[in-house]
Amino acid sequence: MQKAKTQRDDRMTHVGPDQFGRLWTYRVELSTLQLTGDIHSSGWERSDPLGTPTKYFRLPDGYAGRPDFSRIVVDFDRWIQDQTRALVDWVNWLWSVGQQLNPGAKSIYDIEKDPRCLAHAGDKPWPSVEILELAKAGSPELLGMKPMSAETEKLMCRISVSTVLQESLARFSPDQQAQLQTLRDAVPAKEVGGEPATSYVDPATLDTWPKFLAHHRASGKTIQEVSALWRGQKPQPVAA
Repeated sequence: MQKAKTQRDDRMTHVGPDQFGRLWTYRVELSTLQLTGDIHSSGWERSDPLGTPTKYFRLPDGYAGRPDFSRIVVDFDRWIQDQTRALVDWVNWLWSVGQQLNPGAKSIYDIEKDPRCLAHAGDKPWPSVEILELAKAGSPELLGMKPMSAETEKLMCRISVSTVLQESLARFSPDQQAQLQTLRDAVPAKEVGGEPATSYVDPATLDTWPKFLAHHRASGKTIQEVSALWRGQKPQPVAA
């Protein structure tokens, strides 16, 4: 009896680098020799910070006009064109909203500072064209090839737990700063690719502010929420 043909039989799976050397696993439809939507990073230490949509991947041209299945390309030129058009549409819509809600505004920059207008206009297209231009030029941080600096995280509008803890050091006494600095690298950050800690911790062991802060930040609470919990059970620590 002949075995039934499945979708798997009509596709080939490949692993190959993109133009920056990052490995991807992707599938090709045999009937069309085109990529399917099943594209994943392969063997990276970090995830793709830009979350590249599958529609911006393509196979490069190979021999005799056939696609080269051994490689894959991120089409940043097309992505930048789409984001530019999306930004123009968003700015036009924001201006229209601003004329209704903030008729006294003299420029689009004034309207963009108005939270009412932003709430009605919706989110600004992301990633920005500036970010995509930097990634196209080979920025290793934006391509997920090295850890992001604090400056890049802010550019991406993504602040990590470690950055928040680092910036909060100045609020504590020197002794508290030293304790927090020791603990901050051990905090399991709840970020892209990371998971919060789930193991049980005896509350009696959280007898200092740095321990208390590190434990509750690891579970996803904000600094304000942790501060409220701390004040509810202990006197607020006094800086030396």
